[in-house]
Amino acid sequence: MTWGTHRESMRYNKDMKVLVGMSGGVDSSLAVSLAKETGHEVLGVTMELTRKTQVDKPGFINHGSIEEAEDARKVAEKVGVPFTTWDMSEIYRDKVVKAFVEGYAKGETPNPCVACNQNVKFAALVAKARELGFDRVATGHYARVLREGDSGYQGSGLPELHRAVDVAKDQSYFVASMPPEVVQFCYFPLGEYKSKSLVRLDAKERGFETHDKKDSSDVCFLAKNAKAKFLGAHFASKYAGEIIDEDGKVLGQHQGYWNFTVGQRQGLDIKTPRADGRPRYVIEIRPETCEVVVGPKELLRRTAITCDEVKLFDSNLPRQFNAKVQIRAHGKAVESSLELHDGVLKVVALDGSFESVAVGQSLVAYDSEHNSRVLLKATMK
Repeated sequence: MTWGTHRESMRYNKDMKVLVGMSGGVDSSLAVSLAKETGHEVLGVTMELTRKTQVDKPGFINHGSIEEAEDARKVAEKVGVPFTTWDMSEIYRDKVVKAFVEGYAKGETPNPCVACNQNVKFAALVAKARELGFDRVATGHYARVLREGDSGYQGSGLPELHRAVDVAKDQSYFVASMPPEVVQFCYFPLGEYKSKSLVRLDAKERGFETHDKKDSSDVCFLAKNAKAKFLGAHFASKYAGEIIDEDGKVLGQHQGYWNFTVGQRQGLDIKTPRADGRPRYVIEIRPETCEVVVGPKELLRRTAITCDEVKLFDSNLPRQFNAKVQIRAHGKAVESSLELHDGVLKVVALDGSFESVAVGQSLVAYDSEHNSRVLLKATMK
C-alpha cells in the first residue's frame, strides 16, 4: 500500500468522531477507509442531491442517485463503518440548480461546483456534523488543511488551507468557496497523495469496486453537452438580441445571451468574417441590452480585476500585498498586486494578464512564495 505517503489525518487524536462524505466514487471510498484505519470513530454519509420529481427539464439528470448511494454503502460495509443517507435535495435545488439558472439570466457565468461546495457538500454537511457531535468532516477532495506542526504549515496561527500535493488534481480553488471556519473543521485524507493513479491503486488493494470508476466532470446535474438544452427549456427565446463587434457594429442575432460565455469561440454563427481574417471570441455579455459583444482574442486579456464578496483565510493580511491569483479551477496562477478596502478587492497583474474574466466566477489568491496557501477568495465583478 502507498498510504505511507499520507500524513495529515495521522496528527489527529485517534478517538475523534469523523463524518465522511461519500459520493460513491473512488476518492471518497479511500477517504473513509483512511479515516477508519487511523482509528477514528467514523460515520459514512451520502447526500441525496436530486429527486426524480425534480427531473423536469431536458438534460437534467438524477445526480446523487440510488446507484451512487449503493456503491458508497458497499464500501462502508467493507471498511466496517456505519452508513446513512441524508436528503439534501431541497438545498441543492435552491442553492445550486436555481442559482445556476439565475446566474445565466443575469449574464454571469456561474460555477455550480463552487456553489455546491460552498452550500451543500461542506456548509450543510459541517453544520449537521456539528449538531450531531462530530469533531471533523472528511471528504475525498484534493486539498490540505495544515495545522501547527504539519510540514508546510506557514505559521498563520490558524489551520491553513493549502493546495494538494498533486497539483493536477488540486481542488483548493473549489474548497476556498467555503467560509474559513468551515474549512478549519475539515480534513482531506487524499491531499498528500502524489497522483490519482496511487489513489486508485490503494483503493484496488483494499478491494473496492469503485477503484476504476470514472471521475465526474462538467456540470454534475446535467447530461454531457446538455447545458444549452437545459437553459433553453427555462428561457426559450427570452433574452434574444444582437451580436455586435467591439465598435458596436451589428454582426448578427442570437436567441438568448445565456447561450454564450466570455472566451467562447465556437457556435457564434457570424456570417461576416473579420477583415483581417482573425477569429472572434465573446468578450462581453450585456444583460441590460441583451447584447453579446465579440472581438479579437487580445480583448479578452485584462490586467486589472475588481471583486467583492471577499472571504479572508488570513485575517492578518495587510491592505496591500502581492499574491498568486487564479481565476479558474486549473488556470494559471498570475503574480499580482492586491488591495482590499471597504470590502472591495482590486487586483492588478504584475506578471502577464488574466484571460477570459467572467463576471460571477471565483478568484482565489495564494501565497507568492510557494503558491500553496489560500489567502482569500472573492467574486469577480
